[in-house]
Amino acid sequence: MKILFISRYLPDDPQKVHGTFKRIATFIEAFKDIAELDVLFFTPPDYDCSEGQISRLKEFITRLWNADVRLYLYPMSKFNMDNELMKWISFTQGIFSFSKQRGRIEFSSHEQVRAVEECLGLKPDVIFAHRLSSMCPLLLTKKPLPPIFFDLDDIEHIVLKRYIESRNNLKTKLLYSLLPSLTKGECNAIELASKTAVCSELDRSYLNEKYGLSGVVTVPNAVDIPRLEPITSEPNLLFLGSIYQPNVDAAHYLVERIWPLVRKKLPQAKLIIAGTSAEKMGLKTTGADGVETPGFVDDLADLYRKVRATAVPILVGGGTRFKIIEAAAYGKPTVATTIGAEGLEFEEGTEILRRDDPETFADACVSLLTDTHLCEKIGLAAREKTIEIYDRQNVIKRIKEHIADMLEARL
Repeated sequence: MKILFISRYLPDDPQKVHGTFKRIATFIEAFKDIAELDVLFFTPPDYDCSEGQISRLKEFITRLWNADVRLYLYPMSKFNMDNELMKWISFTQGIFSFSKQRGRIEFSSHEQVRAVEECLGLKPDVIFAHRLSSMCPLLLTKKPLPPIFFDLDDIEHIVLKRYIESRNNLKTKLLYSLLPSLTKGECNAIELASKTAVCSELDRSYLNEKYGLSGVVTVPNAVDIPRLEPITSEPNLLFLGSIYQPNVDAAHYLVERIWPLVRKKLPQAKLIIAGTSAEKMGLKTTGADGVETPGFVDDLADLYRKVRATAVPILVGGGTRFKIIEAAAYGKPTVATTIGAEGLEFEEGTEILRRDDPETFADACVSLLTDTHLCEKIGLAAREKTIEIYDRQNVIKRIKEHIADMLEARL
């Protein structure tokens, strides 16, 4: 069997280890056991797609995934950010067609369609399309297609709607006009696919009940379960996040609105913001009491060993948070906003603490940093739920079953 894997998320850097790449790795782990892998990555327009670069990347990815792959690179179309007229023309076209919207138009020209059609010549038995951008050329081609497994880990019209609602300027409000065509495009993509994977039962129920879409299945984000370590006595709180606007907004909200309240009640508390440098986050932590910003951290086990709890004050976004599942696997309790914990199966009060304003969020953090019994109790309960639902080996088994179902339905 052959699987054609299509994505824009090229793992060409050892530091590209955030949730999106971890989810990709889980699917690859499932696919490599049952199929030959042809992998097509759409790259930035100016990316080096020479044979030498492809050879070097193939060697790197083979080691990273421990899988033999045939690698293909093709550049996205360039979205002209400097030309105001072209931006407004594209915006107007995007009102009527989601494939003309920024974030999708780069994958919707004749060149990207042709690249996919060339890969269809490899005779794949299944296509795996990672995110809506990868579905664009599949929706536009006239060629016959094998069964498609579409991974919609973020429902994009929900993400856009929440982004608009979180901003208070007229220019952003104009983005409301893009929502109908984006929603229709997502529905068309789901209808084209044999199966569509979402991160949570909440997302699956939403798509099924609101839009009557069948073939949507839950494939949760997954983690390996590490050895449980003793809880530290140090009152250290962790925020872990890559460069992604909801993470940036959350980090600022945490440092500016929540952390001063924590320090007022617990002056010895320490906040560790890791994953990305303070400069890239736009954080001004100089003089901020008890805030450390180590940037990218290679050894996550050592990082989690140093903290008692994690904070996830996400205000916008979609999908589910890898960082909460990962912390739970290490036995670390989390304080999160409702949106931050959305779609996860953790029970409020026993497996996670959900708080939506700075005062109660800070109080919950202080409780976990000072009450060892509460911290251990919630952390261990969250770990047990993670083993039950989010264990990587169980999710890999589920992915293989979905592929088998797709092939059986084709017969």
